[in-house]
Amino acid sequence: MRHFPTTNASVTRMILAVSLLWISTNPCQGAESNFEDLDLSVDMPQNEKVEVIQDDPHSNAVHIAHNIPTGSDIYVKQTNPYNASVHISLNVANDCQVRAEMENMVNCALHVSLNGASKSQVDVTISKCFNSSVHLSFQNPVNTPVKLTMDESTQCQIHVSQNVPRNSPMDVTINGAIANEIHCSQSVPQSSPLTFFLDGTIQSNDPEGEDDGDGSANQVEVSQSAADDASPLQCTPECPEPEFVYEYDYYGNGDGSKVKSEGGKIGENNSGNVRVSVQNTIKGQQISTEIIRQSSSSDSRTTMTRKTTTTQSDGNGGLNTIEDNRKEQVFESSDPVNNPDQNLLAQDDVNILGTGSTQNLDLKDPSDYDFNTNRDESNNEADHSQSEPEIPYSDSSLEHDQSEHTSTSAEDDYSPDYQVPDLNDVSNGEHSDHGNESLVADQSVEDQSSNQQCPGGSLEVCIDVCPGSHPRAFAVCVAECGQRCP
Repeated sequence: MRHFPTTNASVTRMILAVSLLWISTNPCQGAESNFEDLDLSVDMPQNEKVEVIQDDPHSNAVHIAHNIPTGSDIYVKQTNPYNASVHISLNVANDCQVRAEMENMVNCALHVSLNGASKSQVDVTISKCFNSSVHLSFQNPVNTPVKLTMDESTQCQIHVSQNVPRNSPMDVTINGAIANEIHCSQSVPQSSPLTFFLDGTIQSNDPEGEDDGDGSANQVEVSQSAADDASPLQCTPECPEPEFVYEYDYYGNGDGSKVKSEGGKIGENNSGNVRVSVQNTIKGQQISTEIIRQSSSSDSRTTMTRKTTTTQSDGNGGLNTIEDNRKEQVFESSDPVNNPDQNLLAQDDVNILGTGSTQNLDLKDPSDYDFNTNRDESNNEADHSQSEPEIPYSDSSLEHDQSEHTSTSAEDDYSPDYQVPDLNDVSNGEHSDHGNESLVADQSVEDQSSNQQCPGGSLEVCIDVCPGSHPRAFAVCVAECGQRCP
């Protein structure tokens, strides 16, 4: 009988085949695992008691939900869970208690949520946590304290939040924390102190700060918003400073400034002073208008100063700069900053379009303007006393003027269309009221044409100059353009 020698390769293949055959016929014997998913949902339970105790649960889910429970007692304990999740949710709970104990949890999730709970309590204890998520959230809790205690947590996401808690203190203690993301926050707490303790390194929010460099630092955020005096915030170590957010500042603004507009810039600070800068190009002229408004809280008066700079070509290749400092205009204003109806400078936007003269860029108070007589009432009383009252145009008033008007000087008789009377009429004494009648009629037509002069030269340009961001001022401006422009 002839024997064939065996090689190492053939022996190896034989061993593998036998091993696979043995494994397929004899399943592995190990620790018993719990793969069942539990769904324990109850509507309006009374004194419901839930107790879940699992050893070595793998890839299973536990869901406990109570709607409007009273006196519910929930207790969940897991040892060595892996890829497991536990979700406990209570809606409008009253006099309920939730306890959760986790030991050596890996790749797991624990979520406890209470909405509108009162006279309840939540206590969570976790020992040895790795790459897991712990989320505790509370909406409008009343007399519902929460306590979280964790030991040796590594690379975990920890979130604890309360929204409008009342008499519901929060206590978070984390020992041996390595490379965790931790977030604890309270919104509008009332008599709900927040106590935070961390045994570990905190990563600095300062880009130039020094960290350990080994990746063991924890990202920590602890915050309160609108807390009362009975809701102190205590952190050990000291609570980290929030991350700095750079706020872009615009021209002329201070701490209270926040606006930037098209066609110009507006800046407003806490003192109520406003600076408006507008640039426009009109027929080759570069016009820069700067308006400064200063408010005084003592006498409730506002001072507006307008500075206009015009740059134009002199025809020889050079530039001429003309500065015009308007006279300060002082007017009463009960609240010039907060009441945009009384002062157009308090608007959040200035948008000036189209072309026109620098007078079209005026931002005046509409309350100082008389729309029946087309007169600006913002001048002082002395100016009004010196100016003649304007008489509305009518046939009767014209006849009255013709009868009372007498020519006393060459200036009164001047008119572009004045007709020199015939010398014979003058010598004969016949030049009486005929010349005066023509003069009064020509002056009336001239005054009427000056009052009806169209800003910008056309209706479209006049409307474009109107400030479109303020509805009331825009309507007034459009109405004036309609009256003055053909």
